[in-house]
Amino acid sequence: MESSPAFKSKDVVSICSYLERFCTDHINHALQPAPDHASALHAFLPSLLACIFGAPKARGWMQTVLTSDQLVAVRKLLAPSGAFVTALTSLSGSEDYKYYLSTDKLPEDIRRALTTGATGYLPRVYRECVFLDESKVSTVLDYRAAATRQASVFPVTNTGEHRIRFSMIQFYLYYMVSTATWQPPTPPPAPLISSLSSTTSHSSSTGSYSTSTTSTTSTNGNAHEPAFLLTGKIQALKDGVYLDLIQQYMNMLMPFVANDAAPLVPRIGYFFQDLLVEIWVRSQWVASGQKWTMDQVMCVAALIKFITSADLRRGPVSKPESTFGHLYQQLKHDYYLMISRCAHNWARDDSYICVLYLWSLWACPWQLGTIDLPSVPPKSKANMVSLLNKSRIEHAPLDEGYALFMLDNACFYIPLVDVFLQRMASLTFADRPVAATAAPSASLLPSASASASATTTPSMPVTRSAMQPMASSLYSAPRTSPLTAPYPSSAFPTPNGTPRTQPAPGPQQLGPLASNQPTRAPPPSPWQTSSLYGELYMVHLIAAVWRTRGVVPVLALIEDGTDAYASSLPSEGTQSTDSALAAFFKHTRAKINSYASKGGASSQLHGAIAALTTLTSITDTKFVATKINEQHDWMRALQGTSTPWKPSRLYSAKHTARQESLIKLMDTLALAIRKRQPQQSAALKKIATASTWAPFGPLAAANSSSANKEDTEAIVSVTQSIASSLQIPIPDAPSSSPSTLKPSSSTLSSTSSSSTAGSTISHQTSASTTALPAAKTSSDLHARKQPAMREIRPLGPRADTSVRSYELACLLIITYTIDGYIKKAWKTFHAYYPWRSKLPVQCPISVRILAAPVNLFYFVLLPLFLLIVWCLYI
Repeated sequence: MESSPAFKSKDVVSICSYLERFCTDHINHALQPAPDHASALHAFLPSLLACIFGAPKARGWMQTVLTSDQLVAVRKLLAPSGAFVTALTSLSGSEDYKYYLSTDKLPEDIRRALTTGATGYLPRVYRECVFLDESKVSTVLDYRAAATRQASVFPVTNTGEHRIRFSMIQFYLYYMVSTATWQPPTPPPAPLISSLSSTTSHSSSTGSYSTSTTSTTSTNGNAHEPAFLLTGKIQALKDGVYLDLIQQYMNMLMPFVANDAAPLVPRIGYFFQDLLVEIWVRSQWVASGQKWTMDQVMCVAALIKFITSADLRRGPVSKPESTFGHLYQQLKHDYYLMISRCAHNWARDDSYICVLYLWSLWACPWQLGTIDLPSVPPKSKANMVSLLNKSRIEHAPLDEGYALFMLDNACFYIPLVDVFLQRMASLTFADRPVAATAAPSASLLPSASASASATTTPSMPVTRSAMQPMASSLYSAPRTSPLTAPYPSSAFPTPNGTPRTQPAPGPQQLGPLASNQPTRAPPPSPWQTSSLYGELYMVHLIAAVWRTRGVVPVLALIEDGTDAYASSLPSEGTQSTDSALAAFFKHTRAKINSYASKGGASSQLHGAIAALTTLTSITDTKFVATKINEQHDWMRALQGTSTPWKPSRLYSAKHTARQESLIKLMDTLALAIRKRQPQQSAALKKIATASTWAPFGPLAAANSSSANKEDTEAIVSVTQSIASSLQIPIPDAPSSSPSTLKPSSSTLSSTSSSSTAGSTISHQTSASTTALPAAKTSSDLHARKQPAMREIRPLGPRADTSVRSYELACLLIITYTIDGYIKKAWKTFHAYYPWRSKLPVQCPISVRILAAPVNLFYFVLLPLFLLIVWCLYI
């Protein structure tokens, strides 16, 4: 087929028309396709897909800027209902036209399952395509290893080797989906000197091909392009027709997402669905300090948007064996693990917005996938506000019936948000963009659709996913495919022709290229730097979910329910090795906790279940209780079974101590505000000018400028939004700040003021005990010299055992023991009498007042003395 005039002309429209006629005349309309034509298409398909979709080190039509006529021709050729795809589907029913998958390109867990024969652990996309190749027997090596080194508990294959085999349509879909996991091609470096006299001519040798011919290599080691590949400017995969084609395939091959009763496509079934989840979600990961390409981000977003647009409210109530129920359960766990890996390891720059964007697609299903990722991070307040207003649509998830979805996906809102807050708390909120701390990578680079004369940095490292199903791992069956030669063993040559053992640094150069010419590095991408408004936009994306009406109360109930369920579980007994004093305090603390919460854990759990049952509009309380138990088990597994249970304190405002990551984020925002305060004391200015050290970080260059005021207002806005949504106090802020720095009174937990000489200084209660103090003034220092007029009493369980200044420790021990008996009797009395509902649950009786000697004298000793005297005189 490659020798036809259409391919020799290098015209995309002619090639597409020829392929459509060939498939229609010789395969689709034929009663029985001729073996010659079917074998020709089967043998040529890998080369054709390499030309259309490219290869890991070569570009294709999808990575090349095409004209409007060429785009129409490509869309018509690759349409899921077109003649080309129909021909591949019809030939997939024959066992003669198969492709084998090389196991060395698969993840480690998949390779191990195939090697040991544990095919039951394989994902469904591989499990349904695995077969036993009896031509290769590996028992000799396995038995030798067991007899000479160490035995293995895995089953040993004694009849052959397990391998994966794809049909033609499966091979086509696998290749198309794998394209998104490759690094995007980069333009060749352009020389500063326009002379072409020193350029080396591109080798015209056909070279030797891999078994799939999807990633070809010439005999001299240079990247080989098919002879019919057109020339043109390089573009990113997301800028072409790739995402439109994926959307068409999802609409046709996954109809059950919108309709559970829709039939499956013959000879494809669940393959395309499992393929997207396996390659784009489950197997994706990112190395520490690295990131994905923008093509990967947009492809995963397209998949999640397609799923969420079909109404996820039916996911928690769908049966796991149903078509949509299986997809929902599989994607819920795999997508969470993928986002969690990205949240921990992503590079520290503005591209972290992509992680939050992918998270928000699943965490906000009521938006039905209408959220869009900005093309560049915001660089000003007006730009950030416009981006936020585009997605600011009033929703009421409780009224729309999403409470059960939030309960079933609580890990997306509690432990995953805690990871996000830990990253947000480490931000700098700098005054101007700074270079990224992580090594720059080839991911999220400027669009490759720029002019081909654009230059690249030869030594720039690249990021690769753990699962990049390279097309070179596929090869056709030996019976019909002539392309069976492996990769050449020759090394990659240097520009002067000397072989080397590693590939030459720099991008793969396509077509004629200038050798030994100096290149100019391009400017960094906006996604490779950190800016103030990029970091504020990250915080706004999380705060936007909290601002949604009714979200925080539901999440607070889920927090309380999981915590109450954990408290109701029996604790594991451990042998104590503490000293006698430590054991006494531990026993005392355990008794206090038992009096304070043990009796209320069951009631708190039942209360949370009842409230969530009402919000979810489900009458079955057992179903809601099961969901709470599942979320607790999931969070417990994420924390680690060997560590004590650590409850979340993000959303429930009844706890005095909130989540540590949330407190750190509020302190970081407060510190960013203080760094931009317009006035500073003379002492701080003198220290800052005398040395390079500044107490609150580097001083702003234009401290009183309008730009600084605008930045401060933006930081205060997001701080007030978090404080009002989660009911958490705002950290200390200086009184000398402008009016925009003064938070609203509704967000303050407590305030204290002191008036001196006609000036009033207001101090807000800090959310953290480690917050940095505000700038000191003369009146402030005078007020701090005054002794405290009242004593601050301790809070929580410590209040029952702390000895106050007017009490005696020996008396406190006696009164605390008596109070324990009183509370126990009150609890028994309250549980067995029918009119107990009129009485308070907590015992209102206490003899703690007698721990003070003065009270003991007047209430006990003096009346006793008077009674004795009266008895003696009588």
